[in-house]
Amino acid sequence: MAKKTPRTLIVCVSRHRGNTLKIASALAEVLSADLISPAEFSPELATSYDLLGFGSGVYRQHLDSKIREAVSWLSKDYQKPVFIFSTSASGIKEPHQDLKAHFNEMNYPLIGEFSCRGRMTYGLLKFFGGINPTRPNASDLDAAAFFAQELLANPLFKKID
Repeated sequence: MAKKTPRTLIVCVSRHRGNTLKIASALAEVLSADLISPAEFSPELATSYDLLGFGSGVYRQHLDSKIREAVSWLSKDYQKPVFIFSTSASGIKEPHQDLKAHFNEMNYPLIGEFSCRGRMTYGLLKFFGGINPTRPNASDLDAAAFFAQELLANPLFKKID
């Protein structure tokens, strides 16, 4: 019997420069995932997927409130794997902490996190070309694709029968 790829849904907010959407698209390509906005997300929709990914740019050291709200809609009964990704001026993962704490509290298996630098032109920085003007770049997109391949190899997300 042929194995099929588990269904993956990526919920993404990319507000300003499209940085996070570029990463989400790279992930979706490898994972053969559906890519939606938080406005399209519902707990009922989530139940038809085997893996959920949540991604956003980082705004004032936090992921977008719409992503945090979408995650809060999941019930405690949702016990399938999840992952987090983000883009930020610094490329750090600390803004993932809110979602990680929620996933831990609800016993959702977090199988990975990805973060990379993204272009920022907020405030006065826009007059100077911003920070990371060429990011995410091809190397970042390759890293996102590699991350997606690692998700596929995770024992909690092996190909299903």
